[in-house]
Amino acid sequence: MQSPFGKRLFRLFLLFALVPAVLMALAGYFLSTETISTPSTQPDQYARELTAYYNNLLFQRIDSCIQRYLSDSSDLPPLLDFVVFRSNDEIMLSGSDTGLSPTLVTELISAGENRLQGFVEFGGSMYQYSYWKLSDTTSLCAGLHHDSLYSHLLASFQSGYTSRKWAEELRPRYLFFLTVMFAILSLATVGLAYFFSARLSRNLARPLSELSEASKAIASGDFQQTVHSSGTREIQALITNFNRMAQQLYKVTTRLAQSERVAAWQHVARRFAHELKNPLQPILISLYRVEKSLEASTDYGQVKEALQAASQEIKHLTALADRFSELAKLPPPNLKKTNLNELLSSMASLYREQLASYEFALKLPSERLYAEADETYFREALHNLLQNAIDASNKGDEIIVELKGNSDTVDIVVQDFGKGMSQDVVASARMPYFTMKGKGSGLGLAVVEKTVNEMNGQLLISSREGQGTTVTMSLPRKE
Repeated sequence: MQSPFGKRLFRLFLLFALVPAVLMALAGYFLSTETISTPSTQPDQYARELTAYYNNLLFQRIDSCIQRYLSDSSDLPPLLDFVVFRSNDEIMLSGSDTGLSPTLVTELISAGENRLQGFVEFGGSMYQYSYWKLSDTTSLCAGLHHDSLYSHLLASFQSGYTSRKWAEELRPRYLFFLTVMFAILSLATVGLAYFFSARLSRNLARPLSELSEASKAIASGDFQQTVHSSGTREIQALITNFNRMAQQLYKVTTRLAQSERVAAWQHVARRFAHELKNPLQPILISLYRVEKSLEASTDYGQVKEALQAASQEIKHLTALADRFSELAKLPPPNLKKTNLNELLSSMASLYREQLASYEFALKLPSERLYAEADETYFREALHNLLQNAIDASNKGDEIIVELKGNSDTVDIVVQDFGKGMSQDVVASARMPYFTMKGKGSGLGLAVVEKTVNEMNGQLLISSREGQGTTVTMSLPRKE
């Protein structure tokens, strides 16, 4: 993530990630302060031990009072609230609280028989007793009467003590928890912020960077630029429009270059024909006069052959100048809606005998394809391309003519698998009178390019030495 855009995204994500970190810390604090009702084992054990110590102290006092009472029953210790003396089936009550109900007395005796010291809760009060079995038929149960305030104070003490101990124990645990949580959250926050910022930066900045590089290449003259569609929907739409614009610019500039090239060599041909024909006619007349004047001379036989050769060459130059002039003065095409399927089938029929010794294939789509074309010029262009394919191929080589339909164009492809051409030859192949053949005028591809250009199309040539040549005429499609 080297781009400034990605770094800004990373800082933004990191800033927003602090919010859940703070919320997590507050949640930890809330949990730590709201766990009072969940005491730990150790503080609760402290409370129980302290309560047991206090109760044992009271039991000791009760037992000492019972001993004094047994030694002198006339003197009841003031600490005891009740004394229940049972002999056989008779029960005698004494002490400050003699209004014990029979049910309570029964529960106290029953509890004492099971446990010598303990508590009996009855009527909202707590009765602390100590049970002495004096003989098989005699027993004594004495103790203290605690009202409801005792139970409330004891519960409050245990709760307050436990809460304070729990808070003391929780503080270091909470600090440790908070430290670990912040460390984990920080690492997770940094990782997630980097991941999402890098992902967004890659999805947003990379397509824009590719668009910038492609626009620089177009500005330098390289119009064959295509940017891979990626990113958000808006960026994908921008890339699609950019690619369409680049393709249109490439087609327009290619067509403009073709037009300029055709116009240039037409102008050169016109000037060359004019400049060449002007002196040729007087020269030819002068040679004719020289020949006539020497016919009666004895030296005529020596110069006759030379004079006739010179005359023939001048006539050849005149014919060449006429061909240049005709090439420069070709009439504009008469464009009509043309069925290319039928036109190619007709051309293939004309060339069937000539192509019999080759592996010839005509590939036509199932749908009918139309284009605005001049049938005469188009046939001439196809004738030149097929003748070039035949000249470049050996007997038995494959030659293919294929018609392809695109969304807005129609491609007529003539492909051979002959000797091919180098890239330098391909670059010069469109120029007039450029030829690699032993015979020929070198006007074939120049005428084809002029024809395609005047039909608002584009001529593409690709070739490799030893692998063959592919020539494509791309014309605007007509529905």
